[in-house]
This record gives sequence, structure tokens and C-alpha cells, in this order.
Amino acid sequence: MGCTYDHRPDRRGGLWLVYEKQKDLPEIVHEANPGSRIRGRFGDMATGFAAARAGVGVVRMPMLLGRSLAGLVRVPSPPPQPYADIWIVARPDVWPSARLEAFRAIAAPHFRKMRPKFIT
Repeated sequence: MGCTYDHRPDRRGGLWLVYEKQKDLPEIVHEANPGSRIRGRFGDMATGFAAARAGVGVVRMPMLLGRSLAGLVRVPSPPPQPYADIWIVARPDVWPSARLEAFRAIAAPHFRKMRPKFIT
């Protein structure tokens, strides 16, 4: 799940930091925070996080990451929303290999066990 984070707990999200290819804010943002606008666009997550820490605006990020970054607090509005899926991919000729089979045998149970950290 993705949530909104800022360096100030009292701010509800008026100035947003978004990924450079995002054309507009999601409708749920406008519904929860009328008058919200994009203040900055960034090409990578690290830059967006740093800008939020510096007080430039609020940024949406995976909950697991947001909880671990010092200097940022979760903004209550809008509510958590689904974030990007985690994909494990490989070329068809490599997929059945022993190394990838071993990785899948470890990764799948690990993600199942860690699921609460990703969605709460």
C-alpha cells in the first residue's frame, strides 16, 4: 500500500511531489484535499523523498519505506491506496534454473510472512 508522507505531521497535503511522468494528481487527492497541486516532479524516488524531508511538499510512497525514513511522518489524508506490485521476472530460458528456483522458494514465503508490513 502507498501512503502520503511529509516532514510535518500537521500538514494534510496541498503541495505535492510526484514522479516526473505523472500528469496530474489522483482524483482521491483532490477529493481529500481540495486545492492540492503539484509543486515538483522527480525522476526517482530518492530525490522525491529528500525533497519531502526538506519541506518542499508531500510525497506518496510505499508504506514499508515511509515508516523507515527518519524525518518523515505519515499524513492521514488521503487514505492508503494500492501501490505498485512486486514482480519477479526472468527470461524463459533462465526461469527454470536451480538458482531461480531457490530464490522463489525463499522469496514467496518471505513476502507472505512480511505482508502485514506492506499493507498496514
